Amino acid sequence: MNGPMIASIVALILCIFNIKLPYVLAQTCTYIGNVTTPLSMMVIGAGLVNMDIKELLDVKVWAFTIFKMILLPLFYMFSLSLFHIDPLIENTLILIMCMPVASNSSVYALMYGEDATLASKAIFLTSVACVVTIPIVFILHTL
Repeated sequence: MNGPMIASIVALILCIFNIKLPYVLAQTCTYIGNVTTPLSMMVIGAGLVNMDIKELLDVKVWAFTIFKMILLPLFYMFSLSLFHIDPLIENTLILIMCMPVASNSSVYALMYGEDATLASKAIFLTSVACVVTIPIVFILHTL
């Protein structure tokens, strides 16, 4: 059990029982939720700021990016085609697989004493690559 898990359970209970929070508490939660994305981007930027551009040429990160952004979605696409599911659901699932690494992974790496710079590299490269890889995967999907 950790903070996000407890918050998820509390949110689920509030939703199921249609419990409305007091205005001040609800606004506080909204403000905290709205600031999480900019804060995670700052952590990512802090991980990249002292890095030499040559460090982005790391073979492991590029191999991961190719696997995550092209090979895994293609494998998923071919696997889903075996089940003959609704095209909207199939396209949605494939699109989810094509998304870049979640920005909170560098925050978690930092929290747990792991390599936050590596996580920042992966976030950066997959975010840049998705501009090209998402159209490629869907072009291949329509063939």
